[in-house]
Amino acid sequence: MGRSHQGRARARDAPGASAQENRNRRVVPGGEETGALVQFPGQASNTTQKIVLCALGGSVATPKEGIEAEVLVVKNFDELKSIPREKVAGKIVLFNYPFDKQMAAQGRGFQAYGEAVVYRSQGPIAAARQGAIACLIRSVGAADYRLPHTGVTNYAKDATKIPAGAVTAEDADLIANLVPQGVVKMKLILTPQTLPDAESAKRIMELTKRNGLLVGKGGTYGNVLRVAPALNVSTDQIDHALKVLDQSFSQLGQ
Repeated sequence: MGRSHQGRARARDAPGASAQENRNRRVVPGGEETGALVQFPGQASNTTQKIVLCALGGSVATPKEGIEAEVLVVKNFDELKSIPREKVAGKIVLFNYPFDKQMAAQGRGFQAYGEAVVYRSQGPIAAARQGAIACLIRSVGAADYRLPHTGVTNYAKDATKIPAGAVTAEDADLIANLVPQGVVKMKLILTPQTLPDAESAKRIMELTKRNGLLVGKGGTYGNVLRVAPALNVSTDQIDHALKVLDQSFSQLGQ
């Protein structure tokens, strides 16, 4: 599900439906979506650094207790391929590819989005082929505010399905700045659920309305939900909307 007011709210893009069935997979966020740096240069004793992130649509889950591994930061696919597989194996790969805001400002927003979103859709496949145990991407979009932006990802038959998430632009920059200084390790917990195919967009609209929030529906297959708040929307109203959305998604799995 996407949210047009992406500068203020975490967006969840529902996976695309098949043209034949006009249905979308039912991805229930639920569970935990947490990340923390447990080892990093300059770390004070008995501290960790929270990383703000969310699971990508269609991602497999980590074990309930999470995974803990060293983080490897790359800018693009070419850089990842240039690293020997044995130096990637067992690590969490972070694709730190920034959305080109200047290109977007020149009226080429779709091009800028297309160049960045490929890491969301193909990143987990590329990382898995190099032996990574999880994949993170820099959130795709021009808005920051330390809010992650999710969306659908993909897997391939010839690559292990690994957990995948999106971190905020600010946290991606933090990790990218720390890695050259020394070893950075992260504990990652992602526990999304992908339930059987269902016409869930309509159901979500009904649940959000019942819970006090009106959302719109769009997309080629009518499986994209959108929230279009007023420009003067308050932080409290945004918090309420997020709670309603999370509550409604959770109710989908019941």
